[in-house]
Amino acid sequence: MNRAEGSYEQFMRSADRPELRDVFRGITAAYNRVPTAEIWTEETIHPILNLLAHYRDFDKFDHPDTLAKLCGQLLEILACVEKWATDSCKCREDETAYSLYLCPVQPGASIMLTRCDGKPQVRVKLYTINSVATDNRKLCDETQQWMDQTIAKSTNLTRSSEITRARFFDGMKAKVSALMP
Repeated sequence: MNRAEGSYEQFMRSADRPELRDVFRGITAAYNRVPTAEIWTEETIHPILNLLAHYRDFDKFDHPDTLAKLCGQLLEILACVEKWATDSCKCREDETAYSLYLCPVQPGASIMLTRCDGKPQVRVKLYTINSVATDNRKLCDETQQWMDQTIAKSTNLTRSSEITRARFFDGMKAKVSALMP
């Protein structure tokens, strides 16, 4: 990623292959079947917005409508997450549980705790798309404790009033809209 040359569109054309589309669809389908609890802050989407602004400021978009298109896709993602939070599930057919919490403070890193066949694993986000993963039991247990404590101190947007949830998502959408040309 650090050595990628060219525009955003050139990169996307190189990655737009039929075999990858099938992989992406499979990842999406699998994720939609996994019960999920997410902890967001008021700044969760800032790294994405900062990256988009960086590409815009350094003329890394070939087409003037690309930024608007990407912002539109981000708004679609936010609408999807808002629906999941409203419904407390990702998929009505199989009722895959979904919870969204609003944490009042920004954690130091983006951390994911997963369980596969009962075995926990922690992933820590690095840079833009990379991460480090470990199944170290002590770290997994500490991460679970941190998440439990953070959730206890956070606002449950899934179970909160419609007004609280709408205010949060309206704020997120306003940040995206402010970046749009």
